[in-house]
Amino acid sequence: MSPRFVLPLLIFPLIANALRGQTHWEPMNSGLTERRVTSLAVNRQGNLLVGTDGGGVFRSENWGDSWSPVNNGMDFLSISKIAISSTDSIFAGTGNSSFGIGVYRSTDNTASWSLVNDGITTGGFVTAMVENLDGRVFAAFGFADGYYQTDNDGDEWSYHIDIGGVADLFVGETGRILAGVSMNLQEGAVFQSLDNGDTWSRIFKTDPGVGDSTVFRVSEGPSSNVLFAGASSYHGFYISTDAGVSWNSITSSLPDRRGLVNAIVAHPTGGVVIGLGSEPDAINPQGVYGVLHSTDNGQTWQDISSGLTNPDIRDLLIAPDGRLYAATNGGGVFRSTITYPVQLSHFSVE
Repeated sequence: MSPRFVLPLLIFPLIANALRGQTHWEPMNSGLTERRVTSLAVNRQGNLLVGTDGGGVFRSENWGDSWSPVNNGMDFLSISKIAISSTDSIFAGTGNSSFGIGVYRSTDNTASWSLVNDGITTGGFVTAMVENLDGRVFAAFGFADGYYQTDNDGDEWSYHIDIGGVADLFVGETGRILAGVSMNLQEGAVFQSLDNGDTWSRIFKTDPGVGDSTVFRVSEGPSSNVLFAGASSYHGFYISTDAGVSWNSITSSLPDRRGLVNAIVAHPTGGVVIGLGSEPDAINPQGVYGVLHSTDNGQTWQDISSGLTNPDIRDLLIAPDGRLYAATNGGGVFRSTITYPVQLSHFSVE
């Protein structure tokens, strides 16, 4: 078998009636003692993993029906990001909004953890972690004008300052890497690499007069030609349908025309799901939260948040069985009864 495990195309029926009517979510928090969930992941063994702000990492072997803490070797329990490599190593980036101690790694399916910070000199919290198709792992930190990468599964890291402060990273099906960044705290931008991170080019930047100083989330859509970028500050949301050559704002299509996009997931039938989480402000005193679904590349959205008792979304995951999981800030993990056609390519579930 190839060192790169590839999940075959899994097709499940889309429950259209659930989208048109009331969407039902169920809390999946048995054993999850920390409900501020920051990140979601699924490994090759079919275990769900969550990172939490204060409780470390939890693992579920039954798709969220119950959870167990798996923090042996961890002294710092604020986990911001989880990434899983093709070698089955699990990386946990540490930190909250201002402080972290680097990156933990587990090589035994979370039975134990150790810090792997050789070469990492930057403080702050981990804002993004991904693995590319060649096994290179990338990690970005808040307050750092660049990112780190490792070609030996975390044993050593090297620092790169090709682009600005990285808030998000995404690896597409073709190997393209997208980075959402902040440039000089004035403009947000999207950079892409087509050669495994060796070189980068800027394909989008926000208007400095708008106030979107960081591209907070980036993702490909249902096809590699469709790209999404969600910005911070003034919560702009942008789309490209020509692989990044040109971009248009679709901010006005969101509820109240604002909402910080904390998560973007897409499926190959043409749909995209986003998770919102915005603190109350002068324009939206109640904040803007929830999960939205679009089948027309973000021109219109349907709210599928009904049943989420805490709609402050921090991450989304479509599991291999097609069910959608939502990580919330204070409400733990929710699982939707909606299933989607899904294609995941980073690993296979055995």
